[in-house]
Amino acid sequence: MTQRPLSPIIISLAAVLALQPLAASAANVTAIRPVKAGPFTGIAGAGLSSLSQPGFGAPAPALPALQAAPSLGGFAAPSLLSVPAVALPGAAVPAMAQGQAVAEPGAPEAAASALSEVRETAQALAAGQESGKDADASKVLDKAFDGAKAAPAGSGSEVEGAFSLSASESHLAKPAEAVLPVIDPQWMPAQRSQSRRLRYRVTAGEVKELGEDVKVDVAVEALAVQAVSGVFAEGPAMGGLQDKVSEKSWTVPSGIKSAATLRKSGKEALVWLDEQGAVRFHRFDEDKTYRVEAGKVDLIAASADGETLHVVSGGLIKKWDLLEDAPRDHTLTVGGAPYLVQDAVSLSAFTQKGDDGVKVVTKAGRVYATAKRVITMARTDEIVDLHGNLVSGVESAGNGLYLRRTSEGTILYSAAVDGEESLLEEIGTLPFDARAVSRSPIRDVYFAVSEEGLVEYEVSNNRYMTFKVPGLSEALRSGPAGLDMRWDSMKITAGRKVFEVQVAQAREFLASRSAEIRLWAQANPMYVEGGYLHIGDFKFKIAAKTPQAMTWRTPPTGLQKAWNKVKSLFSRGMPEAVASLGISEKDWMALNLPSNKRLIYDTLKGFTLHQHILYIGETGGGKTWIATMLAKLTGNELWMVSMNEYTRNKDLIARETFGEEGKNRTGLTASTVLRWMQEGGILVLDEMHKPLEGIAVLNNILQNGEYRMADGRTIKVDKTKSWVIGTMNPVKPPYKGEPPSGELSSRFGMTLDVKYLPPDEEEALLGIFFDKVSKDIIHKLVSIANDLRRIYPEILPLPIAPRTLMHIVEHIQKFPNDNLADIFTKTYNPSSIVEDPAIAEAITRALQAHDLAGAGAKAVEPKAEKKADDGVPF
Repeated sequence: MTQRPLSPIIISLAAVLALQPLAASAANVTAIRPVKAGPFTGIAGAGLSSLSQPGFGAPAPALPALQAAPSLGGFAAPSLLSVPAVALPGAAVPAMAQGQAVAEPGAPEAAASALSEVRETAQALAAGQESGKDADASKVLDKAFDGAKAAPAGSGSEVEGAFSLSASESHLAKPAEAVLPVIDPQWMPAQRSQSRRLRYRVTAGEVKELGEDVKVDVAVEALAVQAVSGVFAEGPAMGGLQDKVSEKSWTVPSGIKSAATLRKSGKEALVWLDEQGAVRFHRFDEDKTYRVEAGKVDLIAASADGETLHVVSGGLIKKWDLLEDAPRDHTLTVGGAPYLVQDAVSLSAFTQKGDDGVKVVTKAGRVYATAKRVITMARTDEIVDLHGNLVSGVESAGNGLYLRRTSEGTILYSAAVDGEESLLEEIGTLPFDARAVSRSPIRDVYFAVSEEGLVEYEVSNNRYMTFKVPGLSEALRSGPAGLDMRWDSMKITAGRKVFEVQVAQAREFLASRSAEIRLWAQANPMYVEGGYLHIGDFKFKIAAKTPQAMTWRTPPTGLQKAWNKVKSLFSRGMPEAVASLGISEKDWMALNLPSNKRLIYDTLKGFTLHQHILYIGETGGGKTWIATMLAKLTGNELWMVSMNEYTRNKDLIARETFGEEGKNRTGLTASTVLRWMQEGGILVLDEMHKPLEGIAVLNNILQNGEYRMADGRTIKVDKTKSWVIGTMNPVKPPYKGEPPSGELSSRFGMTLDVKYLPPDEEEALLGIFFDKVSKDIIHKLVSIANDLRRIYPEILPLPIAPRTLMHIVEHIQKFPNDNLADIFTKTYNPSSIVEDPAIAEAITRALQAHDLAGAGAKAVEPKAEKKADDGVPF
């Protein structure tokens, strides 16, 4: 028989038939069926790359060798001359087309696989040749590969064109790898104790005041201090372990009984009293440690202004000037003799009418002393309930605060005015063992120390969060805890450790909109599954490509469909409906950045309500890129209309043509807008602020979804599959144009402010696409960009957009030895537009501030497991 041109096709399909026993012997065959899908819908068989993985079921028979590598319609087919034996995976083998089911003995009828469909097609083509009849190959192949066969009843397909997707088949099936640290701490709800209120009851005795008839004086003498080494050992910086929290630690030679922080005239020191009664202090400004040679000390406390140290030593009340060049010892005297206190329990500072004072609590009462007066008070203190019954287990935490540990956790109380009977107002309950607590300078905010870390408790909102402090839990097991909240950092003492924790930046960040979005993004993962794009509990249907959507394109031929289906059998196992979304792994990571994900979420929520969306933001901020990615993510056609100053209303409906495409056709051709109205998808009206004439012709289209043609025909929009995203810059200098009219802007259901990404996210974005450039260089570039953005447009005529940074970092990655300052000034060069010495000076100053003026940039080695992608997303 004469060999016909279709023989190569039959040979290729016959080669595929060799895989049929594999499909028939699978223990579980899962079909992924498109319903009424378009001509581009294909199949996703189990590729060799997945079938050859070890540990997946029993070995399968080797594939038979073929004698030739056939050609299909100009496409080179892969050679199957030496295909190794493969093992059948135990996982489901996806198939997207309907065909005759292959059933195992004794098993229910199985869903058809793509291989069985290929087998039927090959048999049909071969039968036509053997019978001597000219088989219509195009019809046979179209029937096999058009993907338009209806799913059987009860197939459970959720949506028209739905597909399933497992995590092993695509990076879209799972949230992108996190490029930003998880925000920790997070606010947690606190508890309210069910216990009764307590009362701080004082039984006062004799009150005696000294100083009116007896002179109160202070004896001053030199204080001996000795520099020591190897005492204050600084541990490694803890920054980066937690978002926005800076932590340091030090180790001291013996257990810490109490500690205080001093600061005066730019000098700062941490003072601590050890368990043996020795006092040492470390001067941070000098990075030196000193020991005070003054005998055994019982108690220490910083003065109210934090400049000096109050001390009780041998019953004497003293004040030490430790931050002076010549430290001095001030001893309180009454009537020329040192004043003694007996059985001192605690020590704290106060201020009265500008006088620095100290309160000493003794077993017998209180002593209030200043340089002018000394008052003693005999008193006993009791904690009782409202019925007068004594309550045990309540501990003083200093500064009018009390702790009581229960099975619920630690109840915090606050006393009113000290020295009189008052209620202990319950602050709240922390669900763990609090070792120390302190008031914050911020009203209704308290901090506590526990094995969980440093706890911030916000009473007004009844919530708390915990800052983790590495090593604190172990230190608390070996000694008591203390908390000093002076200045811009907090000092925690526990056992032999001192911890410095700075949370101001974290607190400021956690109160920002950026943190709110990041926390939302953490709680709402984005992934593709079952024909939907999921973001948390919200999902948006991914559109199935239909033949109508291909009106303006040349549909694939039957031969192309056949070859695509053959190729899919040897692909990586990704369903074609997903592969066609065209989202790379790096794009996916960029889309999962919190601000980008939130923009996608808000946009799709608007689409669900059949609303059009307006993006407003600076140039180069990613508005068009997000719109393009949205179209891909949702499987929709993207229709782009770029506007300028000369765009007219009639241009949006039709364009004049002459000899179009060499066909000598002259007249009007339907515009992108009309084609979108007929076919659906996402229409992007880019730079809507630019047309000087206005674009009122869109009003009725956006409002009512219809347009009446000159010949009387009315074109209507299917609002269930057609949406509009408008983009524009703020209508302010240096941008030109007119704001959209009120009637036009009101047609948009949602207006979203597309700002530049927060610094952390912008750094992450650059790192995603250019992972050869060091994080330090990227951090400095983003910092420079944000410095320059603060003086735009007052000094700089152009903003430094993320797109500009993309170009700079791309250059650095490809040419790491080039001068970085030169790269920066050539890429961002507003002086070429406006000649002003202040512009160049501002850029140079910003570069110098971050040590990049005149510097070269060195790239880091890329990660071995990832291939660099130099594409610029926007």
